[in-house]
Order: sequence, then C-alpha cells, then structure tokens
Amino acid sequence: MSRLTDPDVLALFMEALENWRWRGFVEWKRVAVEWVRKNLGRHNEDSINHLMCEHVLGGGEVDQVRETREEYRGEHGFHYDFRLQVGARWVYIETTLDTTRMGPTVNVVSIHDV
Repeated sequence: MSRLTDPDVLALFMEALENWRWRGFVEWKRVAVEWVRKNLGRHNEDSINHLMCEHVLGGGEVDQVRETREEYRGEHGFHYDFRLQVGARWVYIETTLDTTRMGPTVNVVSIHDV
C-alpha cells in the first residue's frame, strides 16, 4: 500500500469529489450505503462525500492499492483507501475510480470502522 501521489489520478479524484453534491460523480454500492445508515447516525452518503472531498483538498492521504482480488482485477488495476474521522469514529472507505464515463466517477465499494 502506498500513498496516491500521481498528479493525474489525484486530479481525476478531485474532479469527481468536487462535484460531490450532484449525482453521478460519487456512486455508492448498496452495502456501503446500508452500513452508513446503520452505523453513522446523522451522516449519509452526501456528508461522507463532502468529508472525502475536504480530506483530499486538505492534503489528506489516500492510499493507492494494487488490486489483487481476482474478481476485481479485470475491472480496476487499483483501489483507493481513505481513513477519515466521522464524528467520534474513524472509518475506512474503499473506493475505485472509473474513467470510462464522460467524467471521472469515484465508486464507494466498502466502508467500515478502522
């Protein structure tokens, strides 16, 4: 696991995350949405999207991890991990970056306590 430092990939993340208010820029898998609703009280996907955006804008780390799981390797070469404080909790957020659309999309595939 290493810190994401590629300026081109960071720019794609920022393009998607800066548009967190609008649908289609940050997409969530159902299991991740359900975890947030069950575990993070007043938070929802939009508030977490905003926290991820602030994290990256503030220079926070995003880990770039080479994808080794066979079922995902063909889709994505990497996944990107955030560790954020949400209220009193620290959460781990696993994302992928989709660049096959008109603009980049961050996909939240998993979220849980650190």
